[in-house]
Amino acid sequence: MVEQAANALYKFATPENFLWSAHSKTIMEMHAVMYMTPWLNPAMDIYMQVAALKLLCCLSINHPDHPALAAAMALQIIENMARTQVVAQFPHLRVSVSEAIQKLEMYHATVHRPHNMVAPYES
Repeated sequence: MVEQAANALYKFATPENFLWSAHSKTIMEMHAVMYMTPWLNPAMDIYMQVAALKLLCCLSINHPDHPALAAAMALQIIENMARTQVVAQFPHLRVSVSEAIQKLEMYHATVHRPHNMVAPYES
């Protein structure tokens, strides 16, 4: 049942859907990221993990700046999942996982930039 729910949400959030951006934001605003993180536990069914990881990567690629992703520590979760058998057994996830990590790292790099790297005001 959880796998079917994650797959259904993925269909709303995928860029193939016309309203993917609005749907992605709504999914994250409804705390779906927080609820799906337990599904990424290695003790869970592997197909449940695939569905949850696919959805998490899609949401991360669509809106890496959303606070729900930072609150759920999505970057760390995806990085940990990249080292598991799930990604090894399902090669179609490799592209999504690497793209999600890249987008989240790029967003975190711009947000957590040191203040001394900002150009000073001209006098």
